[in-house]
Amino acid sequence: MELIFVRHALPERQTLDNAPADPGLSSVGIAQAAALGEWLAREPIDVIVRSPARRAGETAAPLAQRCGLSPSIVTDLNEFDAGSTSYVPVEDMRASDDPRWQLLRQGLLYGTPEEADRFRCQIVAAVEALVQANPGKRVVVVGHGGVINAYIGHILGIEKPLWFAARYTGISRVLAAKSGERSLETLNEISHLELALACESRSGIVSAP
Repeated sequence: MELIFVRHALPERQTLDNAPADPGLSSVGIAQAAALGEWLAREPIDVIVRSPARRAGETAAPLAQRCGLSPSIVTDLNEFDAGSTSYVPVEDMRASDDPRWQLLRQGLLYGTPEEADRFRCQIVAAVEALVQANPGKRVVVVGHGGVINAYIGHILGIEKPLWFAARYTGISRVLAAKSGERSLETLNEISHLELALACESRSGIVSAP
């Protein structure tokens, strides 16, 4: 079977006082999700699952509508910082040299090494359950950068928690064999975004960066 991992589209920045941040998509993110849906709907998709986060749900929605599917929520696919009261896009952290950006680069936002290991084990278990439940199918998993890093890092034997920068709506494909073999087919595909930009350029539409 084939797992198609998709990072959510660009969300809004959000800070709350006493509740976990759960932002929706920005205007750019909405366009990214639409481009993703148009692109992936060309393939036969059997199942769509997503994390509980609003940004994951809004990213999955255009694809689900095109495929006539209802995404299932998998709680254990939530991001490692799901309980945080603020969400700041990584690009904003980097631009302002936010201290969290330096921690993120070092993979320290997970907390202790033990917490990082627990997070990876949680993600691996959740994904392997999807593999067992969907033999021979093509399953789209809409989630988060940390989640994708954790599972693909596991199958590649990479210990660093965050070892590649997952793009917004970036597509990564994993083939899962009945024998237990897991192989990475593609990493961080963004052809759908490049195509959308090219179409807008030909139409004279100027997009936000």
